[in-house]
Amino acid sequence: MTPEQMFLSKLTAMAKFTGAQVPAEIFTAYDRALGETYGYEKACRALDTIMETLTQRSPFPSIADIKEILDPRTDAATESTQVAGLIAQAVTQVGPYRHKEFREFVGEIGWIVVNLSGGVDAVCHLEMRDMAFHQSLWTKLALAQIVRARAGLRGQVPVLPEGKQEVKQLAGLLKEMPK
Repeated sequence: MTPEQMFLSKLTAMAKFTGAQVPAEIFTAYDRALGETYGYEKACRALDTIMETLTQRSPFPSIADIKEILDPRTDAATESTQVAGLIAQAVTQVGPYRHKEFREFVGEIGWIVVNLSGGVDAVCHLEMRDMAFHQSLWTKLALAQIVRARAGLRGQVPVLPEGKQEVKQLAGLLKEMPK
């Protein structure tokens, strides 16, 4: 059996197991979006992963569900929390005197956040009792940087939107931010 046949066989078995009526055109779409794009062997492994947790009451997985297994992405909130954690960790592990190492440790977004917070010296000389507050602040700053970068606004100074299109774009970006 070829990898393509194996992939289509697994999709068929999954459809039967969940009781889904999947037309041939949909299988073709899955084939193009997953098998041809990611490779049939990798796509088969993703289907195996889904089958491990699938029950008869489970819905037939969407292409997006399978893509999430093939190419997992973290959301902006998770990434921003990680950036803030790296900054806090760098304060104790790297310290204020090794700027180059500090920059490498926190990464590009972390470095931007550190500079927005007054620089390495300011960040490293914060009172430990205030660290939780600053970590929360760094999380929000990192989130803003990540969201702006994903919107193609990296390095641009924030401005108030002038038209309805910009307002819609900004509203969509704000939905990603935690409350």
